[in-house]
Amino acid sequence: MGKWLKGFMYGAVAGAVASLLVAPQSGRQTRDLLRYKSVQLRQMAQQKVDAAREKAIGMTERSKEYVDEQKERVSRLAQAVQQTAKDTWKEGDPGYQQEQREIKMVTPRL
Repeated sequence: MGKWLKGFMYGAVAGAVASLLVAPQSGRQTRDLLRYKSVQLRQMAQQKVDAAREKAIGMTERSKEYVDEQKERVSRLAQAVQQTAKDTWKEGDPGYQQEQREIKMVTPRL
């Protein structure tokens, strides 16, 4: 986008200069026209800069939201993995297995 904008600006300036050189006008009219064209060019450039700035701000905000969502997902996944590891460790523990057998023996079957 930067190269395009730079090329556009150079082309606009070259076109303005060429039109002034070949136009049959007085010096005062030429200066007034040049002033008018430079104001127009400055306003157009400012509009492009403002649009680019707004777009960059929007992209930054969306990026931050996406990163926050991904952090939350990773956190939930880490908690699930941690709980699964604890549960797996308990099931492999002989004391835990003995407790489960005793609970099954004491609990009435429905």
